[in-house]
Order: sequence, then C-alpha cells, then structure tokens
Amino acid sequence: MAAADVCSNEDIMNWLQPDEEFVPDLYIVGFQEIVELNVINVIINHNDDTVGIYKNIMKRNLSKIGK
Repeated sequence: MAAADVCSNEDIMNWLQPDEEFVPDLYIVGFQEIVELNVINVIINHNDDTVGIYKNIMKRNLSKIGK
C-alpha cells in the first residue's frame, strides 16, 4: 500500500471481482505497508485506525459480491 492515504468509501470491486461472471469461493487478501515505515509506527503504534478503515472497506466491498 506504500502508506498511501486511504478513503473510507474506497471501491475495490475491480480488485475483488475483475470478471463479473466469475465469483470465487474464497478470497485471501494481504496488505503490507499500510502505514509509513518508521521506528514509531513499527515499534510503538498499533495503527488501529488505519487497520479499521481497511477492514471496513473489505467488508463493504465483499458484501456486494454475489448480489
């Protein structure tokens, strides 16, 4: 993610379902570098706010699939 700013209403359906006719049975999604890599963020901060934003984005977008 390169510590890019994230918008809480981000639409990632083109990542999750690029082919509208095929719906996978399982999704495995991994994120890295969702925060700037510096000593404070790596060692001290948990960055729960950023993680929560990404969780909500995933839940919202996954709930659209198959409807």
